[in-house]
Amino acid sequence: GTVTATLSGMLLSSPGREEYVRVRLEAGPAGLEATPVPGQSSMISSMVRAHGLVTVPIEQERLEAGAKVEVKLF
Repeated sequence: GTVTATLSGMLLSSPGREEYVRVRLEAGPAGLEATPVPGQSSMISSMVRAHGLVTVPIEQERLEAGAKVEVKLF
């Protein structure tokens, strides 16, 4: 499933690439907040700490903090 959350920090992406960023969900004053989980995509430990993925579309190089995002839950 998916949930809508507010991005707690900016997400950067390489130009011309769709990125999938692991995030952790937490309750905030305005609803769910999605916080990026630090670490390389190859690190299993970052997958364990994450609740889902946020996609940075190929046509965008970043998503700003405060943006509403769809989180694909694990």
